[in-house]
Amino acid sequence: MKFCFVAVLICLVSAIPALASKTSDFNAAYREYTALVEAGKFVEAVGPAEKAYELGIDLLGSEDEQVGMLATNLGMVLFQSEQYKPAAKWIKTAIEVFEAAYGKYDPRLIGNWIDLAAIYDKAIMPDKEQRALRKAVKIAGENGQEYDLHRAEILMELGMARHFSHEVDMGEPQFKAAEQIYAARLGPTHIKAGNAVFWRGKTNMARQKYRSAEPHFVKALEIFEQVPEAPSQFTLSAHAFLVQVYEEMGEDEKSTEHCIAAGRVQDRDPDDDFEPLYRIHPEYPYAKLDSNSEGQVIVEFTVSAQGRTKDARVVSSKGGKLFERSALEALEKWRYAPTIRDGEPVDTAGIQTLISFKIPN
Repeated sequence: MKFCFVAVLICLVSAIPALASKTSDFNAAYREYTALVEAGKFVEAVGPAEKAYELGIDLLGSEDEQVGMLATNLGMVLFQSEQYKPAAKWIKTAIEVFEAAYGKYDPRLIGNWIDLAAIYDKAIMPDKEQRALRKAVKIAGENGQEYDLHRAEILMELGMARHFSHEVDMGEPQFKAAEQIYAARLGPTHIKAGNAVFWRGKTNMARQKYRSAEPHFVKALEIFEQVPEAPSQFTLSAHAFLVQVYEEMGEDEKSTEHCIAAGRVQDRDPDDDFEPLYRIHPEYPYAKLDSNSEGQVIVEFTVSAQGRTKDARVVSSKGGKLFERSALEALEKWRYAPTIRDGEPVDTAGIQTLISFKIPN
């Protein structure tokens, strides 16, 4: 996830005459925790953070909101120490304290639910990650238009979580809702609206709904090209996905158009490697599968001005002619962004690629 923990630093507790010793111990533990976090020593910070939390309860009571902040701090250092199960426990403890203090739908809880989702993401627990993000979306939605953009950001995270977990809808409803919010609040040509549209294209692409994916990528590309601050990588990615869409739909001329456009955007350095915009995996020869054989083929070829491959030849190989034949057949269908010279696409010879044949474990 894109969200990460931020240490919540609370003010040191004022001295309480009857509890002067515990106050001093708390201050010392808290200062040690703070110094270790600032030094990036998160594992070492766990002990002082836990001690500060325990002393905080003695000094303030378990329901004080500052104790919730101390629990958040403890959860943060455990997260940074890759101790995800206890980290989740302490963030949930913080949420319980804040819910009691502020109410379940107070916007101040949004960050805690996002933190909890980040833990579950790292722990590879997608169901719990999505539940935490849904809770954050719900809270943002309960707090009016002021939190619309927060809700859109969380919807994007939830959509990506569903996309990468290969859920049936691949995150499409979340990306659509985010697009609508961005369009309404920031304008339909804002880069964030374009990014949401782009992800809608990716969800359809992942479900092999190429004709449904096409208009989303076209719309995203139009937005990226209109926005001066849009990174060139955004525009390049939109062209690349449109190449894939049109190759899958058998529309060669449109694919070529976007290959050349990608070349103009790419501004490739002469020493840069050529990476395909579209590739198909070579078929694994049945005879080699039957014999449990693996191999590899190094092929040299020319990328044409239209972004096709030509003049391919085997430089070296391991495993035999069957692998070579399969590699060459696949390479014929790969598409590249051609080199642009003096404003025009040109052939580039001498490109090499390694194609490996490995039997999955």
